[in-house]
Amino acid sequence: MTPISSTHLMAMNAAMSASQSLLGYMQARQNAASQRAYNAMIEAINHQNALNAYDAYYNNLQALESRLSEEYMATGQKLVMSQKQALEVAGHAKASAAASGFGGVSINNMMRHIAGQFSSADRTARKNMDNQGIQSYRNAVGMHHDMLSKANNVIPTTPVQKPSPWAHLLGLGGDLMRTYSSLQMAKGGIR
Repeated sequence: MTPISSTHLMAMNAAMSASQSLLGYMQARQNAASQRAYNAMIEAINHQNALNAYDAYYNNLQALESRLSEEYMATGQKLVMSQKQALEVAGHAKASAAASGFGGVSINNMMRHIAGQFSSADRTARKNMDNQGIQSYRNAVGMHHDMLSKANNVIPTTPVQKPSPWAHLLGLGGDLMRTYSSLQMAKGGIR
């Protein structure tokens, strides 16, 4: 078997260093591409989570507005019915009093008493409706904060640096210089 010459040894070492450098660069590029793909997937998830939070908020807000509108309508109908009933009671009372021969101050006192009873019930209904409106506003503010919290709760991504071929080429150059120096020292050329 023929001994390997220093030139052959240097060439083999250079080829191995070049192969290692090229493989390292290719691996770094593949890692960067994988990280970019992962980041894109995470950003898509974050975007979808934000859209879901906005959709849920607007759906809940519409449901809240619908319930409040229905309650306002129901209260309005109750108030109209209450006023109608008050007028009917007052009309019957006046007719009964007139048929019985009552009049003057006693009729006026009776009318004020009837109006006061219905007015008190109307004030209570209006106050309840105002309280429902205030509570609905508070619920809407809470839903808004919840939506912002969910929309801003993102999964962080990792920044990706593009691998530089120069770093690998410089590493290869360093390997070649070390090989050359070692061969020169073995030949006795460098001391």
